[in-house]
Amino acid sequence: MWDTVITIVMLIVLLLVLIGFHEAGHFAVAKMCHVYCAEFSLGFGPKLFSLKRKKGETAFTVRALPLGGYVSMYGEEGDLEEDEELKIPKERSLEGVGKLKKSAILLAGVFVNFLLTFVFCYAYALCFPDYSIIRAPDFSSDLTYSNGYLSRVYEAGEDGPLPYATPVGVLSLEDEANAVFDSTSEFPFYSGIVLSQPARPDLPQVGGYLFDTNVTIGQDQYVALFSPTTVTSESYLVDSLAFYPAITLDEARSRENEYSRGNRGDLVDLLSLDDETLSKIGVEAYPDLTAGAHKLENGEEVKLHVSTLSRKSYLDEEGQEAFLLDVSTYKRHEVALKVIPSGENFVLETGDLVLKPAEVWYSFAERMENGTELWKSLWINMGAGLYALFTGNVGSLSGPIGIGATMGTLARASGWAYSFFYLGALVSLNLAIINLFPFPGLDGWQLLTTGYEAIFKRKISAKTKSIVSYVGLGLLLILAIFIMIQDIVRVI
Repeated sequence: MWDTVITIVMLIVLLLVLIGFHEAGHFAVAKMCHVYCAEFSLGFGPKLFSLKRKKGETAFTVRALPLGGYVSMYGEEGDLEEDEELKIPKERSLEGVGKLKKSAILLAGVFVNFLLTFVFCYAYALCFPDYSIIRAPDFSSDLTYSNGYLSRVYEAGEDGPLPYATPVGVLSLEDEANAVFDSTSEFPFYSGIVLSQPARPDLPQVGGYLFDTNVTIGQDQYVALFSPTTVTSESYLVDSLAFYPAITLDEARSRENEYSRGNRGDLVDLLSLDDETLSKIGVEAYPDLTAGAHKLENGEEVKLHVSTLSRKSYLDEEGQEAFLLDVSTYKRHEVALKVIPSGENFVLETGDLVLKPAEVWYSFAERMENGTELWKSLWINMGAGLYALFTGNVGSLSGPIGIGATMGTLARASGWAYSFFYLGALVSLNLAIINLFPFPGLDGWQLLTTGYEAIFKRKISAKTKSIVSYVGLGLLLILAIFIMIQDIVRVI
């Protein structure tokens, strides 16, 4: 309930910030060019309240629907009352300031959105921590640490032991794991060995880390994938597991295209190793991703394995506390859990396997690099969205309701800060690019008509502009309604 309320409030704040700054860009440059601005409005529809200085010329208004905004400038159709229009010199109109200044006014909102995208990316990267449930120790004689992952050494080469690139991640569990594992180790912290990382993203309900490849549900074998439901607060391990039917390693190799390929141990990379090597790191089968995750049924018993290592603390060269895994304490535990009702769904009866995330502050240089990577990824996402739009795949587009649903999901997984700034950057970039489209009703259309008039020295009649603009706005409204209905269907 409260999550929904917070999501709605955050979404409204986000839209008002993005729209407000976009229109403020238009407004600021218009005032610099001495264009008369009658109203600066946030939102459309009925007026909620308006503020205007005693000797000021601009009314600052908030309207009921926070889905847009506008700056009413002299020279646009239907902006001023007739008697008010007579008092304003023509050189203070949008047309009277010249084509270059008019173009600058039209581009100002887009420029501000590009700037906001940049600011949002680096604000998150610099001002907020990262969170990690998967982490690794600093050093171990049998496990080597590189690029955030552990690797085991398996065979000797001409110049000595060669580490395989296959990484082994470490899943951090809370002290309560003792109660389940009945361990006599003096170290209370345990780490389940988790292999990395995700399956092909276009397959539904798939993602996460390869956790256990020898799970049994009834008489059938499954593979457990681990994908944390949240990385900012504590949660139970079993809430983050999904079970897929198991297939043999040979069959998985023949269906290699179903798994992602990467340079950090993605599932397809593991298939390049032989069966004996995979067995050493606990991989006995692979998930059948096309079959979808198993839906739990009341009374089923799930048997899965958790591999644990205790860890020791020590002081590094700088006198800071660090940790290493004691490989001599490696144990493989079988955990049996029953499926029980939970509301309308069924869940695993959980023990005390609590996931506790670690808050990580990277160096300034690393955080700047993270901000750059986020900025790059947004452009890639934008390109995919444009491709979907121009190929007629409007079903993949989202409006405010879809953005709100995504915001809530991201917030539960990674926190409100990440959700607000990530989606803020993404939506701001979308606003900038889409407003550049030469489509009636958008800034790009006005830029196109302005360029046409400047090049051909022919003025398009106000009536023609008005008709085309209204048709364009009508089509945009129909598209917005279609996307909204789509979003509602997805959410339901």
